Amino acid sequence: MTEILDNASKAYYEGVPFLTDQEFDSLAEKEGYTPVGYNPDIKVKHLFPLYSLQKVFVGESEPPKYINKVVETPKLDGAAIAIQYKKGKLYKVITRGNGTEGVDITDKFKYTNLVPQKLSFRVATEGEYQVTGELVAPKEITNARNYAAGALNLKDLQEFRKRDLTFIAYNIKPSIH
Repeated sequence: MTEILDNASKAYYEGVPFLTDQEFDSLAEKEGYTPVGYNPDIKVKHLFPLYSLQKVFVGESEPPKYINKVVETPKLDGAAIAIQYKKGKLYKVITRGNGTEGVDITDKFKYTNLVPQKLSFRVATEGEYQVTGELVAPKEITNARNYAAGALNLKDLQEFRKRDLTFIAYNIKPSIH
């Protein structure tokens, strides 16, 4: 079953899923399957890990033990990316991958307005920063998460630029190297 889930995860991140999100989550829960993302051969390290949210299913008999110790935020249904800036300028855009390293997809973002090409605040002109967020599609698009994730794997840059996508940042951290 792990091989099926690995293949389903790979297909999902390539934009050609063969299981629905609900089918995948149900099988993963039954099998105790926990890998986050798809691990391609070419990997680039994130400055900071991209963690995955723990899923809590409606109707569970007991809420997780940490439930009173967290801040609740809305869940965005798209594809997580990390954007690295050096001396205030866009350096790399990386997929979530396994949370510590992912695929360099900078070419898709270099000449778009999806993400800032430069950070505008003064302190950001020194050192390195990582901005993390979610690339999302309009809710009117059927299976918006797959639409966004699939866009990251497109080889045709013009096709990527035609996609109706928005980047929503939710974290920025300076590197202390």
